[in-house]
Amino acid sequence: MDNLFTLDIYVLAVFYFFMFHSKWLTPSGRKDWKTPKELYKELNKRFRFDFDPCPANPKFDGLSIEWMCSNYVNPPYGRELSKWLKKCYDECLKGKTVVVLIPSRTDTIWWHKYVMKASEIWFVKGRLKFDDKENGAPFPSAIIIFEGGSKGFPLIKSVNILAESI
Repeated sequence: MDNLFTLDIYVLAVFYFFMFHSKWLTPSGRKDWKTPKELYKELNKRFRFDFDPCPANPKFDGLSIEWMCSNYVNPPYGRELSKWLKKCYDECLKGKTVVVLIPSRTDTIWWHKYVMKASEIWFVKGRLKFDDKENGAPFPSAIIIFEGGSKGFPLIKSVNILAESI
């Protein structure tokens, strides 16, 4: 019986170790996933972005500054993701448009706290190829659109980025 108890504690310790490391959210351990160029071009046709609060090599803290009218956000995919989604929602409440590319993690607290308050949720069919890599990402993606103080339930749709215009 003691061996079984020891095994249970060991399994719990391993579970908690993985739970509190960023690899749990992104299997590769990476936090920065550069937006596929074609995806950005398609989104920009519709939303005409005038600001990116978290570019690849920022010279400012996007979480602590005022954003512009139409914002494209591909936040770091680690523990700070919920801070970015809160900021996206807060900027939306000021009447701004915020389009966010994130991993589709419907089981997280941040998904239910912020994403479900969006105007639209677009689930991306298949896996995006980030950084112009040959292989797709190890996680599903979603495009979240916060517009004009989103109220009510979001419009939910499935998009095939490579086959249809957005």
